[in-house]
Amino acid sequence: MLKELAGVRQIDGEGFRRWFRDADFDLVVFFPAKDNGEITGFQLCYRQNRGNEYVFSWYKTGGASHTKIDTGESEPLRYKKSPVLVADGFFAAETVLEKFLAAAKNIPPDIYNEVKKQITEYSACAASRKASL
Repeated sequence: MLKELAGVRQIDGEGFRRWFRDADFDLVVFFPAKDNGEITGFQLCYRQNRGNEYVFSWYKTGGASHTKIDTGESEPLRYKKSPVLVADGFFAAETVLEKFLAAAKNIPPDIYNEVKKQITEYSACAASRKASL
């Protein structure tokens, strides 16, 4: 079950962020300011087979994307590189959404509804693109 973390680091000039976490998900939600309820974006990080981590991101000004986290640990006996987001075309949206909805019953309704809406819309757009090929 997703629970909100206390004491989340706030970065000057980046608005206000809230962070929710459980064993399967990390959800970071962005707002323009602490007392402003308008969601300007979020990143839903989740784990999938063999420890691979993925991110579904949505920003009001830039839309949605699905990426994989490259941990920077691909070369043995070398210093770890910084993790980066890399392209990853496959998004098991229905599975991720089902698991998210079950885990997110205790988060605020506006956040729950926005994440649900954006995953659903992204999945529908991807399906229509695939059908038109």
